Amino acid sequence: MKKIFAYIVAVTLLSLSAVTSHAVDAPARKLVSLFDAGKRVGPSTGMDACARCASASAFLKSEILKKTGYAFKGKGSDIVIKIVPENEVRGPEGYAISHEDGRVVLRAGSEAGALYGARALMNTLEKDPQGFYFRKATIEDFPGIRIRALHLPLISDASYMKEVITRAALLRFNTVIIMADDMVVYHSHPELARKGALPMETLEEIVAHARGLGLNVIPEIQLLTHQTDLFKTAHPSLMLNAHTYDPDKEEVFRIVFDLIDELADVFSPEYFHIGHDEVWGVHWATKPAVKDKDRVLNFDAYARHINRVQEYLKRKNIKTIIWGDMFLHPSMFTEMAWKQLHGTDGFDNALGLISKEVVIADYHYYDTSDFSTMKFFQKKGFKVFGSTFDKKNNIFSFARYALKLEEPPLGMISTTWFHMTRMEKQIIDDIIGWSAEAYWDPMSQWK
Repeated sequence: MKKIFAYIVAVTLLSLSAVTSHAVDAPARKLVSLFDAGKRVGPSTGMDACARCASASAFLKSEILKKTGYAFKGKGSDIVIKIVPENEVRGPEGYAISHEDGRVVLRAGSEAGALYGARALMNTLEKDPQGFYFRKATIEDFPGIRIRALHLPLISDASYMKEVITRAALLRFNTVIIMADDMVVYHSHPELARKGALPMETLEEIVAHARGLGLNVIPEIQLLTHQTDLFKTAHPSLMLNAHTYDPDKEEVFRIVFDLIDELADVFSPEYFHIGHDEVWGVHWATKPAVKDKDRVLNFDAYARHINRVQEYLKRKNIKTIIWGDMFLHPSMFTEMAWKQLHGTDGFDNALGLISKEVVIADYHYYDTSDFSTMKFFQKKGFKVFGSTFDKKNNIFSFARYALKLEEPPLGMISTTWFHMTRMEKQIIDDIIGWSAEAYWDPMSQWK
């Protein structure tokens, strides 16, 4: 995970006011023992923080000043923050808080873990007639899911984008996926931008904001499918039908690779999400609209397109993510919600034609008890993310399934889709809150 020394300055002092109208309590901790009054806090309280703990130290000093009026100037060891070997705290994002010999000691596996621990420590700050104190506590905490990603369609309100990203960071997401599509003005192809699209420089600011909060940032462009949002208006001659561009036209790849290059320069990502879901004319909701004159994508062309884009990204040392719905035939998973199993018309055969280096995002958006598609993809040799949407029970159930797998997935992706484009703020807050809790501690008892 990238270093997050700028985290608390950006979040607490500049951005937190934008989200204080909503609950931002950290997700539940795994082991907590609370006792009576512990370490007293006063003007002479000192803090000893390692160099890598600078952001956690800054956070504590800022929060304590706001809540008590005390500005820490002492250099004692009343509060100790240190980075320890990861195995001592169950991984890089794990942390432990204890009270030892009159001191509060925060141990963490990384800068991120130190910040998570600092927030947890602040939750134990209380006041009695004698003043402020940290309640004596033993806390051990670590995430159940390694990569905890929030998926956001890019919208024209850059301020709200930053607000949502800030909230995600506060609730311990460590990754954000930004689906750019036609909502940014590409320097190489400005003709693709829709009305209200953001300048590329504004997208750069959003990405920098996310990085400053310690988040890894992944770009997405919906390629091949859903092209009413990208190719259709500007390049109708390159379309196979009204919703899919023609992957047999070489001009398509000149444009696609230009777009990838621009976003790769802005994001410098480890992963790049290229969509590929819900092929028009194959997907159950669009099949009735197909006329005799319409051309519908076949699974061979679908697989070839994935492989060509994946090979291009690989040369840039970037891993490819795609949605997994088009590989799943309803007959294969009879206990599962069929509306998200779109691999009819032979498309389930495409899975055997694509590179095993492609990462599959296996989405389940409906309440179900069967998430076995994740294990199915793993057995076929693919790395997998799980993905959820706006159903609370489903979010927790899928995260629990993922946690219990013999081979854990790479992570989980929380999508917001049209709720984000409509700026349905309460629903977005709910999605982020539920997913943060479920991804951090899938076995927690949610309310």
